[in-house]
Amino acid sequence: QETAQGADNNLVYDLAGVVVHIGSAQSGHYYSLVQALPRETASELRELFGRAPNGGAEGAEGWFRCDDHTTAAVESLPDVLEKECYGEGLPHRSAYMLVYRKSQSNRVSLDE
Repeated sequence: QETAQGADNNLVYDLAGVVVHIGSAQSGHYYSLVQALPRETASELRELFGRAPNGGAEGAEGWFRCDDHTTAAVESLPDVLEKECYGEGLPHRSAYMLVYRKSQSNRVSLDE
């Protein structure tokens, strides 16, 4: 969890996705690590848009690796981030963009 900077700096945001780049500055491939939506949020979105998010897997939990043709569950996000998002190894892999979602708890106490 991260705390946002700015006028209302006690809002809390959770990591919701990571776009990963494999390759060099001249060429490469992208894939995403995404967190499934909580069941309550998925139900609300279905009511609003008429379809289930998470690829139809309502109630899915955890993190998923979404590539061109496959989606697979991620067993341990910290392990995947360490292995695939710090520019090491060949081919080079780096976290390209981080996506945050406002936390359900919304605020953190300044005393924490």
